[in-house]
Amino acid sequence: MLFRSAPVGSTGYSGLTKDLADMPQVSQFYADKAAQTSQAQNAQQARVDARLQGVVDRVKDKIDTNLVTVTPSEVGSGLYAIGEKAKFDFKNTVLRPGYENAFDLAGKGKIDLSNVLTKAEDILGRKLSTFAPETAPDTVRKLLSFQPKAPEVKPLGGGLISSKVKTAAEAPAGPPSATLRELDDVRKAINADIQAAKTGTSPTNPSTLRNLMQLHKEIDDAIGKSTTIPDTAKQAYADIVKTYRTEYIPRFGEGANANLFKQTSLNELKTKPEDVITKYFNPGGESEAKQFVNLFGDKPDALKIAGKGIEDLYRQKVVDATTGLVNPTAHAKFLKDYAQPIKIMDDEIGRATRLNSSHNRN
Repeated sequence: MLFRSAPVGSTGYSGLTKDLADMPQVSQFYADKAAQTSQAQNAQQARVDARLQGVVDRVKDKIDTNLVTVTPSEVGSGLYAIGEKAKFDFKNTVLRPGYENAFDLAGKGKIDLSNVLTKAEDILGRKLSTFAPETAPDTVRKLLSFQPKAPEVKPLGGGLISSKVKTAAEAPAGPPSATLRELDDVRKAINADIQAAKTGTSPTNPSTLRNLMQLHKEIDDAIGKSTTIPDTAKQAYADIVKTYRTEYIPRFGEGANANLFKQTSLNELKTKPEDVITKYFNPGGESEAKQFVNLFGDKPDALKIAGKGIEDLYRQKVVDATTGLVNPTAHAKFLKDYAQPIKIMDDEIGRATRLNSSHNRN
């Protein structure tokens, strides 16, 4: 048979684990809500850790006793749970503290948004003031909130005539401005619009995406040129934005990894649990295999669960359901079709394991 049983803890997919045990459904495993205080964040983190550890412990117990064969749906639910935990941890231990540090360093300093608002109006082809706040897109609504409000027009006096004569409105004092925290809210709204443009089907999406990226650049320029916040805040913010772009997005926001976490309008996972393994492991699927390694390569439990899923896929495609024997032709085809993703998983995970071992020794 193609796969030989591997010892518990083995990371190679050419030597897979024995049957995993039952994994509970966890399509709604975590609620990643923004906690208002560090105490609430810590409590939430502890609850998430405890729930995942409970699942892992139950699985390990059944692996040790070799009781139950895991189903494709259970494989997918297990991978989703571990992936969601990794995403939760990254947000709470890397991104959130990084952003909060930058905001604290910036204090209440106000950043001039004149060029940002001008660029937004150029992109939209109309003044922001022409949008109704209650129906405007989120990005536009946030930008609208930063425009200085003209003082309310008041009566000239209290007499019969003077009460009907209004004073001229004064020009708003100072340029439109926002704190670094407020400006980051705009960036997050733009990020949501960028994601919608990337995944939409409208023929205008390519130009929309370019325009949104230009608005990103205007925000970066406004922060960089500001004289009201210290350089330490600018650098801290630039560093955490870079981390978000180069580490968080490739790991959690692209390809099969992004699809793993998406939900439908019915609040169900877009990728059904029973389909998770085939989304990552498909004929010639180099990109998907690399995405799997990027998300799960440092998670031994995820590797064991996925190994069981691949082993089950092999049985479905190669073993004759009537005789229980391997079909040589199907076996050869499987080797040809899936050789590349198996090699990528073995090579990349093996490399990651060696790097981790070397890092731990140092």
